[in-house]
Formats: sequence, C-alpha cells, structure tokens
Amino acid sequence: MNEQTLWQKAGTDTSQVSDASAHENAAATAQTAAWETEAASCPGDSAEEGASAMPETVSFSDAAPMDAPAEEESCDNVPAALEAILFAAGCPVSYEKLGEALGMTPGDIKWLAASLKSKYEERGIELITYEDSCRLCTRARYEKYIKSALNLRRTGMLSASALETLAVVAYHQPVTRAYIEQIRGVDSSYAVSSLVDKGLIESKGRLDVPGRPSLYGTTENFLRCFGIESLDQLPKTSL
Repeated sequence: MNEQTLWQKAGTDTSQVSDASAHENAAATAQTAAWETEAASCPGDSAEEGASAMPETVSFSDAAPMDAPAEEESCDNVPAALEAILFAAGCPVSYEKLGEALGMTPGDIKWLAASLKSKYEERGIELITYEDSCRLCTRARYEKYIKSALNLRRTGMLSASALETLAVVAYHQPVTRAYIEQIRGVDSSYAVSSLVDKGLIESKGRLDVPGRPSLYGTTENFLRCFGIESLDQLPKTSL
C-alpha cells in the first residue's frame, strides 16, 4: 500500500471518529439539558435545591434495621379471658390447656378457678372445678326454664336398674361386675354396658385374680351430670 493510500485511509477513519465523537457530544449535551430541566421542575428556590430533593441511593449499611417480630401480648385480664374460654368451650377444659393459652401454670389456673367460684353464687351459671379441669354450666334449678325457652325435649332418663348399678359403682368403686351383681342380686351386664356407653363409668384396670375381671369406676362426666365436683359430695348412704 502506497503512502497516498495510507493517508486517504487515515483521513476516512479520522472522519468516522469525528462523526462518532460529535454524536456522543450531542447526546451528552441533550442528557445534561434534560437533567437541568428536571432539576428545575423539582420543589425549591433553585435548580440546585431541586436537584438535592431527588432521592439518593441508599446503601444496605445505611438502611434502617428490620423491625423485630412483635412479642405475643400478655393477657391484661386473665379472669375475664378464663371466663370467655370456658363459656365458648361448653365442656370441661383442662388446667394445662388453659395455662398454655393464658401463659400461666396449671396450678395457678386451678387456684384462680377456685377463687372465682364465689363470683357465680347468685347467678344462673356456676363455675365447677374438677381435679384436672373446670367448666361453666347452668344451674340445675333453672333447667325447666331453659327447656321451655329453647324448646328442648326431655332427654332419656336412666332406668331403675342402671341407677342401682351406678349407685353401687359410685359408692364402692372400683368394683367388678360380679360384685355389682352380688349387691343387686340380678344380672347386671346390660346395665354396666349401658353406663359405659353413656360415659358415666369406665374401666379403671383389672383385678389380679384368675380371669382378671375389669374394675369399674365413675368418670368426670358422672360428676358433671350430677352437678358435683368430687365423690366426697355424694349424699351419705348406708350402701
């Protein structure tokens, strides 16, 4: 390639570079004008103040720390919360479960329930405490009014044989079916089975004799149905 050709090529390359530089300069000028226009439109007395109002890039180190998870709020009225739980449950609730819900020990819940019993003495509902649980229920003296207002039918009553069997179990527990039949003088297999189905008595173990017969005793449901808190409140009898 001769010298003239080289100069011609260099001139061509130079013109291309110049054209590219001109385009870049024009673009830069347009961008600068756009920034100035945007800065002028921002609130402030001057373009500099407007530009300073534009958000700045925030690094992770400058960012505010995330809020820690909110701690579970403690109950500010435990007696009221206890009453609400028992009212909603409609059945005995264990002291352990109540303690978990209210952030207290089962022993503290049991003490609290016992201390609140007097609050219901003159009311239509009562707080009944058991060995491991407690519950709210209506007082037996208002049964007829409740049934009349709610159109409740009379529930099935225990037969005479079932009542006799239940009395033997309640006062002599734990007892075997053979012992019940010895006291009553008749076969009691059906009565025992019926009481088990109704949840009034249950097997408490087996007697360590040949045949290992079941030993029966009353349940917590028995206490609830008869409106007592312990077997010590059973009427005195000569049985």
